[in-house]
Amino acid sequence: MSINLDTGLWQDFKSGEKGNFITLYAYVENLTYQKAQVKLLIKSFDAIKLEEDYTLSANKEINNENLGELTMISIDNEPKTELEKRAWNYLVSRAILTDINSKKYFISSNPRFAGRVIIPFEKDGFMYYFQARTLTDQKPKYLNPTYYNNLKVSDVLYPFDEDAEYVVICEGPIDAISLQIQGVNATSTQGCSVSYNQLETLRDFKGRVILAYDNDAAGLHGQERFDTIRKNLRMPDLWICPVPKGHKDWNSAHCKFVDLHDWVEKNSTKFDYFHKIQEMIKYIG
Repeated sequence: MSINLDTGLWQDFKSGEKGNFITLYAYVENLTYQKAQVKLLIKSFDAIKLEEDYTLSANKEINNENLGELTMISIDNEPKTELEKRAWNYLVSRAILTDINSKKYFISSNPRFAGRVIIPFEKDGFMYYFQARTLTDQKPKYLNPTYYNNLKVSDVLYPFDEDAEYVVICEGPIDAISLQIQGVNATSTQGCSVSYNQLETLRDFKGRVILAYDNDAAGLHGQERFDTIRKNLRMPDLWICPVPKGHKDWNSAHCKFVDLHDWVEKNSTKFDYFHKIQEMIKYIG
């Protein structure tokens, strides 16, 4: 067996298994990849020696991507500033600021994230990552932190129920939130180019993995990449579910009151050779 101490990558020459340090830790501790990831993050914070005490929460500077002071945007809190009103209106227009779930959203005092709403990725009350979505015409539309808790965007998935019977994989967290509000266990890969690390997380998932990228050229290319990496990691068969007809993404369908839970139940199929032939016939026709 070999381990690269600089990168954390390892390979067992006898079994042919390989992966990163989190994969190895998960195997040794008998944890899922995502649980091992969070546990290692918390351990790393315990080892840091600081002059002041702090609590692991969204309102503290705990890494190299300082969010500054955060203001929560809530359905129950009346917005006071112009930016708070803009964030409130945006979240309501997307039908994701509701009292149905416990989702949290913020605006940040850090100039880097000015004019953006912060969408946190939380696990057990701990914000391990976030995405900042513009509320104006800023470019890029979605700003992912360079590193947050020593993670980059290709390392993380939007939090989901790891013990559910299935998980729907979509492109963005707003789509995942829209599905979750309607009772669908969903996550997102922050785009349609899944990484090996993200699929390592899903490798331990015991239920059905349903890919649900957008119905465009990028989404179709993302499907093929996802399936190729899945096969390399020897994961079970992939299922697929299209975005409801007439809608560009899951949030668009959610805003138009489409029953997403029912749609996923009725329109999820195996991503196999037969499915690909049927899609090719529809495309040519």
